[in-house]
Amino acid sequence: MPTRAPNETPIADHDGPASAGSSQTPSVPRSAGAKHAARAEHAERYPSREHGAAPGINIEPGCDDDGWVVPSPIQLADGTRVQFYKDGEGLHAAFDAIRTARRLVCIEVYIFRDDPTGVAFADLLAAKSREGIRVFLLYDSFGCSTTDSALFDKMHAAGVRLAEFCPIKPWRCQFSWRPFNRDHRKLLLVDEDIAGLGGLNIGGEYAGSWIVKSKRHDGPWRDNAIGLQGPSARMLTESFHRSWRYVHRGGRTRVAQYMSHNDAGDMSILASVPTFRAPLEAIRHLVRDARKCILLTMAYFAPPDELIDDLIKAAQRGVRVRLMLPGVCDVPILITAARSFYDRLLAAGVEIYERQSA
Repeated sequence: MPTRAPNETPIADHDGPASAGSSQTPSVPRSAGAKHAARAEHAERYPSREHGAAPGINIEPGCDDDGWVVPSPIQLADGTRVQFYKDGEGLHAAFDAIRTARRLVCIEVYIFRDDPTGVAFADLLAAKSREGIRVFLLYDSFGCSTTDSALFDKMHAAGVRLAEFCPIKPWRCQFSWRPFNRDHRKLLLVDEDIAGLGGLNIGGEYAGSWIVKSKRHDGPWRDNAIGLQGPSARMLTESFHRSWRYVHRGGRTRVAQYMSHNDAGDMSILASVPTFRAPLEAIRHLVRDARKCILLTMAYFAPPDELIDDLIKAAQRGVRVRLMLPGVCDVPILITAARSFYDRLLAAGVEIYERQSA
């Protein structure tokens, strides 16, 4: 973990577990007004940018971002290059990759905004399609329910192949109506040897000023992404193809699921599907097999008791388990849900960090 910034609050530090009710546990603003007040308070406490006290978000190129430095890429055994990205720089890398496309662009995304960032992506996809490149866009119906349809019409007119995942409006459904099955994947494929995935949707609240200069007064979402270049990127191609076939051919939702576990390789793919029976067992298998460390970060931490038990058992057998969870959330009840597990996790030696302000 990088050097802890002022807004990365440890619930359990490296020296050992602490009580969930100790003074180390921060208070959490639960309303939108409290969220903005917390950010204002943070700005007052850490006003000097020259000391590296940014809000902890990679808002724009050149942002000091609490001393964040882009890590060097790593190379897998098959030659695939893996690069980690923080916040908007992930969308910037995706934008640049699309510009270099020569044969194929595939995007699967939950939210595609019609704000300046979304328009920039839409214009780029339309331009690449007009160049003769095959461009496929799979977007979630509910996630894009507030997006102006003119944005998609413009791309369609340029030849972009569009697909809407599980339409919210029943009369738009080609197959059965499944309003609660949503596609939260964020996936990019370029020419089948470049891929990207992570938590970033296409919109200004994710990009900051990395694509176009942002006029937003509230900070963008804090998210991670990784980029792949090389043979391992092809595994994500199969994941996209399965989702695309499901949207066009129907059937059980699980046909869009894809799991690739290569015991001899450095990388495996778990592409779950939006059902009440998501493949939790595959995640539990990874936790149970861990021998040295488990690093887990997610926006919404409300796992079943079985996964909590597995994390506890891992810590008890000597595996270093560290969780990075949000201290501020757009669904406040999930903060309460996450903290309901803290006592048991901390008592077992699990380290828990709550990130503030983003």
